[in-house]
Amino acid sequence: MVRIYFTKIIKHLPTFLLFFIFWIVITNKLTPDYIILGIFISLLSIFIFGKDFPFLQVNISFKRLIYIVYYLLFLFKEIMLSSLKVGYSILQPKITVKPALIKCKTNLNNKLAQVILANSITLTPGTLTVNLVGNYLYIHKLNVEDTNREVLRKEIIEKFESILKKVFEE
Repeated sequence: MVRIYFTKIIKHLPTFLLFFIFWIVITNKLTPDYIILGIFISLLSIFIFGKDFPFLQVNISFKRLIYIVYYLLFLFKEIMLSSLKVGYSILQPKITVKPALIKCKTNLNNKLAQVILANSITLTPGTLTVNLVGNYLYIHKLNVEDTNREVLRKEIIEKFESILKKVFEE
């Protein structure tokens, strides 16, 4: 009996953490009363809306948690590097950009992983995910040096995709 309740709690842990972190961000306070209220509201939200978020009910292992942290650090690094590249190209006396709209296939099968991939691409300066249709991403890239589709896919998608596969599909 206790094991059943514990399994249900673990199943909703990612949703709880998402709600609680969102609460902390929007209140911008870390006082004990706000933390307790945030825990209460997060638990209440899961009780009321828990069945509406089945995509967040995943098994979280320590290995997956490590990959999530690694992915966030990797994403931060990519955002910083892309910001420097875009900033450098903007500050040049003669701006030479070669924009392109690229259709790339993703190998991710999980819909949440595909959305995170699309958002990660959009977060990096110089790229923008325009649409996600099935397993295809339509990406606008500010400066395209090589028009080979496989080279572009490797440059834009594969670096994120390899880590997301470890988080969602293992």
